[in-house]
Amino acid sequence: MTEPVGMIEEASPFRVRGWAFDKSNPNLALDLVLRVDGIAIDWFRPNFRKPAIADFLNWSHESLGVVGFDLRLPAWLADGQSHTIDVIHSDTGHVLSPGILRVQHSLAHVEFCSFVECAEVTRLDSNSLLKQTTVIVLNRNGANVLGPLLESWASHNRVPSDWIVIDHASSDESLALLGQWQSKMSLRVIALDRNDSFSASCNRAIALAQTPYVLLLNNDIVWLQDALAGMLKTMQDTAVGAVGLKLLKTLSGTSAYTTVQHLGVRYRQIDDGYWPYEVTPTENENEHSPQFVPAATAAALMCRREDLLAIGGFDEDYFYGFEDVDLCLRLEHQLGLLTVCRNDLVALHRHGYSRLTGREGHSQFTRIVNNANVLGQKMGLWAKYQWWKSLLSADHMMCAETLTIGLVVKTAFPASTTTQSLARQILAHHKRAKVVFVHPGIDYYDARDLHILVVDSFSYDTRSLKNARPDLVLIALVRGAPESWVKQPWWMSFTAYLTTKQQSADNLARLSPVSASLTSKAEPLGYSLHPEAWPLRVGIEWDDQNEAQLEHAKDLQIGLKRAGVACWLLPLDPGPAGRRVLDVRVRICNKSKISVPPTAPIGTLNILWCLSSVEAKAQRSQKRGATNSRHWIETHLQPTAQFLQQHWKAQIEHTFSAS
Repeated sequence: MTEPVGMIEEASPFRVRGWAFDKSNPNLALDLVLRVDGIAIDWFRPNFRKPAIADFLNWSHESLGVVGFDLRLPAWLADGQSHTIDVIHSDTGHVLSPGILRVQHSLAHVEFCSFVECAEVTRLDSNSLLKQTTVIVLNRNGANVLGPLLESWASHNRVPSDWIVIDHASSDESLALLGQWQSKMSLRVIALDRNDSFSASCNRAIALAQTPYVLLLNNDIVWLQDALAGMLKTMQDTAVGAVGLKLLKTLSGTSAYTTVQHLGVRYRQIDDGYWPYEVTPTENENEHSPQFVPAATAAALMCRREDLLAIGGFDEDYFYGFEDVDLCLRLEHQLGLLTVCRNDLVALHRHGYSRLTGREGHSQFTRIVNNANVLGQKMGLWAKYQWWKSLLSADHMMCAETLTIGLVVKTAFPASTTTQSLARQILAHHKRAKVVFVHPGIDYYDARDLHILVVDSFSYDTRSLKNARPDLVLIALVRGAPESWVKQPWWMSFTAYLTTKQQSADNLARLSPVSASLTSKAEPLGYSLHPEAWPLRVGIEWDDQNEAQLEHAKDLQIGLKRAGVACWLLPLDPGPAGRRVLDVRVRICNKSKISVPPTAPIGTLNILWCLSSVEAKAQRSQKRGATNSRHWIETHLQPTAQFLQQHWKAQIEHTFSAS
């Protein structure tokens, strides 16, 4: 049985210092929780020894483990307000002596801009017409969370604002609770007789708002500080179109234990595409300072009302999922406005509560699939290009990962002088990349965490790769023996081909239908590391029972490979293990005209190549060009690299065109 004992020796607005150990096992490191205003904000263990404690207890120093702690408190506590802090044992809830302490940071310095804004707010407080912000909250059966939201706002916020709450036919005490608050604040309640979507009701409230800014808040947010003033300050930058917050997520529905839920939204590779995710603390993220992100969650999001109206508000094709990502991306790409996540400002979020309060119109699975289809259809192809561009340029926007390049080493360390030289050349031009050696001493075919794998041995069987990403870029670096390379059954599966000499490239072109580029000190991996010159990734699908279609598929692959396009022959249903991230899918069919095209995959340029036995039809098709059906581009001619590149580029460029 754990018997925690300990105390806080020093507490200030800047840090908390003390010690703790387990009486039954003094060498055991305890798991402790720091709470501010009753909210857990950090889990930690003591990290240094305290010999004085052992001396006081007349114990040997060796009998007492690591018991001391000294924590720096978060910067947002320096807001001039009074806060409570305490430290508890995470398992038992035991509160370290002397219990709850109160600290207050007296502001020694006031930033000039902040001082001006605060003075203006004070003068405007009595005049509701000069309020700058309308807070928009949607609610359905949220009486349990609306109270804490409104109480926390009244406790912390000092900036005057209007509120609009749209109620989605609640059957609990929500409306009665809101009625009580209407006498305490500028609060307008719109009661619907039905449950509606997030997008539709947000658009209603935006239209009704009378202020320059709107702040979207979930009903399950708890305001922990006066964050509105900081958000408004960021919005004074005309390059910014949306401002989010760092959100702490409660665990098990309680406010005692939390973890960081949101530092903004970025994209990661999932299945055969790239999808948004909420950023959490990693070595690549700014957990305690503002950062630019592609999007932020609308659980707490501020925008200019006129900007939202200019882009048509939220897209009502979504139903509680991805609306906020879509909105932020359209603000950037239609109006040129960036999204900032103020990770130096924080709020608490009872994550998921607002989605589990009677929105049974869509099952959870159906809702997720439908929302993914909408986002993928609109922006999936663009996301593939933009993610790799972000990775290769290391701009840390869409992609926060570090570009990782593997070089195959034929024997265990040390790697050959040539391979080491290539590694140095890559790092000289891509200083933020990571280069690793893949060699027999570990696992010769383990491609985990690699974005690019460079193979310089024709005997390296790429079919044996394990844990490879579906978007792994596989590069053949041919230093010699081209005849041996082209005989390998996996030769056509490489994404790109490199040689060190033009003569080798010419020999490869003579022996095989591939286009090889040259590697040099200036361009160690040719175009493979150029964000703007990324080759298309094309999958060719055919009916695996149809030999004639297979022959056409092989002819198409040869033509595209000669033009430098990465392409693979894929069965119609490859299964999860055969998934690849593709930019273009070409599906071969026999009929000269498809009245009802098959379901189109999302997030790719989809080409339907209709084979025709009548030459005249092909000639007429050539004159007319390709025809468009919903999500498909139909053609009777064998697609060329130029044809695919042209249509891919057009679709990318029209991603954010106003419809």
